[in-house]
Amino acid sequence: MEPQIATPVAAEKHIVHQVTPLSKYLAMTLFIVLPFVGGWIGYTYAPEKIVELEKEVIREVLVDKMVDESSKANFPVIAFEREGLLSDQERQILNKKFIEPFVDYELMFGTSTVLTTVIEVPPDLYEAYTITTVTSDGKAGGFLFGERGGDYNYWTPGCFLECEFTDEYIQKHPEVIKQYKLNIQP
Repeated sequence: MEPQIATPVAAEKHIVHQVTPLSKYLAMTLFIVLPFVGGWIGYTYAPEKIVELEKEVIREVLVDKMVDESSKANFPVIAFEREGLLSDQERQILNKKFIEPFVDYELMFGTSTVLTTVIEVPPDLYEAYTITTVTSDGKAGGFLFGERGGDYNYWTPGCFLECEFTDEYIQKHPEVIKQYKLNIQP
């Protein structure tokens, strides 16, 4: 008995599965024409007028430029935005590592120009606090500090040259002095 070898039989091609010159030209025509037809339909049936507005939010803080010397004893005022989000522990850490060193530094030489300090509490954990200050000459400034719910360093002053500290400040805030010296090392 001899082994049978199967010879391939040519499969019959159905007319639908054949590529004809007509189908090539039809596909090419649709590929080129349809994007233009879609663009024309979109342009024709688009809304009448679309206006794009850029929204710019500016916080305006009015400060009376005339501050008498007797009222300077109550400055700087510390205010919070979203204060209800702070836990007692977060408030204690923020008070210890930022508010007390910052206020004591501003009052250290008795010539503080900071009137108001606003601490914006971030809505989510591990986001930085936004600190905004307003001075007696009406200027505002700000910076980011620490991160809510995380561990962060003590606030340190940023001076153009070397910062000066009184002996009382050095005794009261040794952690700030230590962190300041670490920050200025090359």
